[in-house]
Amino acid sequence: MTQSIDVIVIFDKAVSIPRPLRFKIYDSGQWKSVNVDRIYNSEWIRKDGKVQIEYSCGSKSRSGRMINYSLRYVQQEVRWEMDIAGGSA
Repeated sequence: MTQSIDVIVIFDKAVSIPRPLRFKIYDSGQWKSVNVDRIYNSEWIRKDGKVQIEYSCGSKSRSGRMINYSLRYVQQEVRWEMDIAGGSA
């Protein structure tokens, strides 16, 4: 499932690459704030003719289980998307 999300980032000043820190997602009728606990990998890709940065990330759930997902930054549209791997964040 792909969903547009709001993300708080920091930028690496030397190369102007955004690094996601936290995002909000609408789940079960309410907004939830999720910390990006781990970034496993980042990769520049071209999809649908647009330059994107895809991040493989993980966050700990309240039970301590790691939930893995992908965040994508669509550079031309200044937009973030999320793909959840096997569940909701």
